[in-house]
Amino acid sequence: MEAFTTTHASLFRNPAEDAVPSYVLYSPQGSKPLAGLQVEGGSISRYYDKETRSQLIRASPSAHISFLRTTSSRVGGSSISGNGGGLSAASQRVVILQICCEESARTVFSLTVELTLQDKLGRHRLVFSNTFQKLQRCAQHVKVPLRCVAPGVWSNIVLDVPQIHAALFASSGGRVSTAETMKSRKLLSVTLSCSNICRIRRVLGMPQLPPSHGDMAAAEWPLSLRLPPEVPACFWIIRTCEEAFLQQGIPSDAPHHRVESVTPAGSAPGPARRHACAPQTSAASRPWRAISCLFRSVGCRRRCAA
Repeated sequence: MEAFTTTHASLFRNPAEDAVPSYVLYSPQGSKPLAGLQVEGGSISRYYDKETRSQLIRASPSAHISFLRTTSSRVGGSSISGNGGGLSAASQRVVILQICCEESARTVFSLTVELTLQDKLGRHRLVFSNTFQKLQRCAQHVKVPLRCVAPGVWSNIVLDVPQIHAALFASSGGRVSTAETMKSRKLLSVTLSCSNICRIRRVLGMPQLPPSHGDMAAAEWPLSLRLPPEVPACFWIIRTCEEAFLQQGIPSDAPHHRVESVTPAGSAPGPARRHACAPQTSAASRPWRAISCLFRSVGCRRRCAA
């Protein structure tokens, strides 16, 4: 696995505006924070979270939350409007879910993220869940493991929608050309459900992934995803649904990351904060090289096997 050091300053270079514009598909702001959501099987509420210093949505266990925004507001630029047929065409290429599921000793953790796509061949359901062991293609849907997301950790699930659609649904058996299939793609909905309490901070759209120059740790992610330096988070970038980290998950016996707390100059360092999102250090874990966690914290280090 590739080793690198990530600091708050290197991950966010504090530009005047984002390197790639982002669009807020959902944020619990304003006088009607729940107006853009559809909820089934549970309840949701908004509250101010002191740790992240932001407004969050708190979803009860087993609540199914659908994000069906037809308009979006652009971060760092002029606003755009949707076409009434799902998410804005400019913002549906890359979708980022910023969530944190609580730990619970009473229930077995399960998380499901479902995308509904439409093209000239019809509608496609794409279901990500940590309960799946491997990629499964069915007539009505595709099941994708999502075993990388751990409870108690802020996760940024980055979905490269065009790449995912091309990898899973581009082949039509000659009925429709690949170009027509790709051009007709629409993202109709994003649905989230969790067995535990789930906290939602942002759902963003981007026209493309930020430039990384071969190193995603150095990519300039949208500033609206920024959390306080002492709050670590993971980035999971999904492009083909066959990324190794999706199936491997996080082993229970893996060494934890040591995330150092921010300590003022001249004061004694506080106790190290141990993080549940740990790397795999065995030879079998080398596929994590493709994409893994990016921990945002001053002094955050990733210790990998030689």
